[in-house]
Amino acid sequence: MVSKITFKGESSTNLLDKMKSNQKNTQSGVNTYTRTETPSKNTTKDYTTTTKPDKTLTYVSSAVALAALGVTTYVAVKNGKLSRALGEVSHELADTKQHLTDSIHHGLSEADRKIQELGRWQDGQVEGVAKKVEEAEQHIKDLGKWQDGQIEGAKQELSTKIDSLSGAVKAAGAQEILTEPVNVNGLEMQLAKVMHGYGKNQGSLEKELRSESTKRIFGIVDRSKITPPDEIMVRVPTSEFKGFSSTGGMSIVPREVVANLGAIINSKQKAKIVVDTPLYLGQVEDKVYYSIVKQADGTYNYVSSKMDKPMAKLEKIDTMKLPIYTDKGKTNEAVEVYMAKGMEQQVDLKLLVPWLEKDLADEITKAIEKGHPFEINTDILRVKFKPEQGMTKPVATVKYDAVFYKHDKFRMDGPVVDGAAKNIYNNLTHEAGETERFIYFDKFFYEHLLRNAESSDVPLRADLIIGNDWQTGGISAMTRLLTTAKKYFGLDPKVAEKIYNTPIMTIMHNAGLSGDSWHSQPKLLNIMFGEHAAVIAKNAWMPKNANLNADSLNGLFHGTNLNPQTMAAAYSDVITPVSKGYGHEMASHSGFGGGNHDIYRMRARYNEFGDIEHIKYLARQNDLDYTKVPQDNISYKPITNSCDRVNNTLTEQLARKIEYNLGLEKGALKTFDGKTPVIDVHNHNKEVYLNKVISDINLARNKKANPMNIELPELTNLEGVNKDTMVVSTAGRIVDQKGLDIFAEAIDEILTRHHDETNLPVFYAQGVGDKVYIDKMLEIKNRIKDKFGEKAAERIVFAKLFSEPGRYDGCKLMSDFTVMSSWFEPCGLVHKEIAAFSGSIPIVNKVGGLTDGLTDGVNAIFADFKPKFENYNDAIDFNRKAFADAIERAMTLFRDKPKFAQVLTNSFELDHSWLRPTGAIKEYVKTFVDLKVLKPEILDYTQKAQ
Repeated sequence: MVSKITFKGESSTNLLDKMKSNQKNTQSGVNTYTRTETPSKNTTKDYTTTTKPDKTLTYVSSAVALAALGVTTYVAVKNGKLSRALGEVSHELADTKQHLTDSIHHGLSEADRKIQELGRWQDGQVEGVAKKVEEAEQHIKDLGKWQDGQIEGAKQELSTKIDSLSGAVKAAGAQEILTEPVNVNGLEMQLAKVMHGYGKNQGSLEKELRSESTKRIFGIVDRSKITPPDEIMVRVPTSEFKGFSSTGGMSIVPREVVANLGAIINSKQKAKIVVDTPLYLGQVEDKVYYSIVKQADGTYNYVSSKMDKPMAKLEKIDTMKLPIYTDKGKTNEAVEVYMAKGMEQQVDLKLLVPWLEKDLADEITKAIEKGHPFEINTDILRVKFKPEQGMTKPVATVKYDAVFYKHDKFRMDGPVVDGAAKNIYNNLTHEAGETERFIYFDKFFYEHLLRNAESSDVPLRADLIIGNDWQTGGISAMTRLLTTAKKYFGLDPKVAEKIYNTPIMTIMHNAGLSGDSWHSQPKLLNIMFGEHAAVIAKNAWMPKNANLNADSLNGLFHGTNLNPQTMAAAYSDVITPVSKGYGHEMASHSGFGGGNHDIYRMRARYNEFGDIEHIKYLARQNDLDYTKVPQDNISYKPITNSCDRVNNTLTEQLARKIEYNLGLEKGALKTFDGKTPVIDVHNHNKEVYLNKVISDINLARNKKANPMNIELPELTNLEGVNKDTMVVSTAGRIVDQKGLDIFAEAIDEILTRHHDETNLPVFYAQGVGDKVYIDKMLEIKNRIKDKFGEKAAERIVFAKLFSEPGRYDGCKLMSDFTVMSSWFEPCGLVHKEIAAFSGSIPIVNKVGGLTDGLTDGVNAIFADFKPKFENYNDAIDFNRKAFADAIERAMTLFRDKPKFAQVLTNSFELDHSWLRPTGAIKEYVKTFVDLKVLKPEILDYTQKAQ
């Protein structure tokens, strides 16, 4: 029975005052929604407990809010009773209006008393009263008892009062949004919701959302009826890309994947590759500034202050007007989209030819044999020989386009903090730091994919997405979850199906860096999912009954921290760690796999997940077709990434550039010509740069200048050092991962053993970053001085250098041995790049991907290793001695000049290139063939190597 009720409540001021008073003694708010919480770890049969909604409670709480304003409204009475949750006020309604009115007055009074006694008002509920008015309005509409104007008047009066309260629901200039309470792992949030729900499809939507992670983690996606398209567009969203922005391997891997994927596809399948990245502006690095400059033809030059020429020529192809939800309301924001067309990246022509179609391979081979200038073009490949342009041999390049997103979130102006590198991962420019920056990037990428046909001058789509680490995790989540919610809310099914079914691979570089945010979670979720945030966050379940860690039960979170790496791990089709060794570590131990270790363990099918019947059981438990579970693991594909020699060669052009940057005489450096012994070229270049370093250190010692930013220059002296002095070096970011503390302790151990010898090695480190580890290096220097005198300590050198022109190349040239003393190292490309550049021999810990592709004693030196998961002191003591033993082996090798020359030559000549018959790109292509994106014939290899 539903009846109309007219009542008059207390004045709004009195009741609001009572509500404020109650807040001080309360911990949680009245739940007026069905709340589905992330299931607990110990759940077995029934994955969740869903509290049945009591509509009467909802209506009465909304009615109380209206009564507080002295307005007329309605209360729904179900089965003639008020909710027992608000007190034993069950009075049978009489048939007469008077009896009904008396009963409701009594019930309302009792309800008010009970609400105050229970004290269940959460902080911020006063600001949420406006939303309760909206709820009451909707409930009454549903009951068909609406009277025009009654609620509207209440809303207007309430709006005036709410505007005067502190902490209003919306920010200045923002539109109000509807929210509802959501609990994830004990974290209470107010998230954006749609006004009218999802109607009769609500249950189907929730079911799909809840099973999505299980589907992707175990590869339960039926592609048996899919045929690879004749024409494909591959999108590569990435936070950094070599040539535009770079902090290390994160930028190199996507560049080389793009180049070598295009090379191996060549003309076998029509393809376009598009790189997507933020348009960074402002102070991107310390003393390095990015800008765009409009040209007369309407294009823009993308400029870096440290480069002589523009990084790219841009065309504006779109301006999106996007509704952006936050925790403060909704705004409409403009995002400008630019494109750089026809970018090119060099690949190894000699290794490429055997992958080409026969006709194309023959055409290129004949052109090369003639020795005349030529240029051969396909849609994605260019091979040319133009001596008039200074080319001494034919060059092959792969064509790609780059899309840039311009928004203030990518403006990098901000303070330079001592001990912290100034780069695109700066946390000091936004409320939620780098996480917020890349959530916005992911949002813009997704929305442009969705809206491209509406306004873009260039048609763009995605037949395959290759994401790059946690920074693109939001794309995986939105593609799967937001698309599903939009589909149930009216998105064209064809559009939804295309986006939802796009295969996604995420390359995983470092499980220890996940972008997790312990605050601002509602803001970030609303940015990503907009008005669908509430339903998605509530239903982003991980596989139920999988006995997961209690922090790993929601595909968007680790514990209560929003975690983009979790999103990538839960919703990508394939996770690809950057080396086989590190991929095994991530799935084997939480010390390597971090907070998402359980997900990697499931994907790798380790432990109980190695039983196919157990996975089929989990499929059934998560409402999926267990017959579609693949026999083989297709969702976790560690690939040891390669290192192209063509991008790490000391060419004549590069040698001249290094000389210019370092103030060396033109022609001072030699290149490897294939005729001069490798050791001779290495020793020559080593001595050239050593002399420069000695001179710069002497300037600092004499307090005239300090061009290398040498620390403790008064205790640093390399006089007498020459090519016959062993140089052991490391260069790059100074962070915990890189194990500078291991290197420092090993130096202490080595000098304790050998301090009284003549011509001691130079131990050189350069970089910027965590002051703790820089200070550790300096502490060891002082410790050696105190124990054995200044002479023993003077060849320990630390230079605070990072991106200064020529300095990193100089370090590579003077190094006999390259140190990689990492605590963990996902891939480790640096030592392979340096080896190809100068022959420097790697000394590496047996961890991650550092030893992949190397042979101890033949082209590298391996150090035994103990991780620090259990006890740091035990680990550092073990590694101090073990790494010192490895350096000692290097010292013995260096004294044996013929053997040293051979090992250095082996190191230089070892080819890690992507296009080798067993190179990494072949494994990527196999995966894309399995995903039914690439045609199998792309893997054809003619064996006709040049």
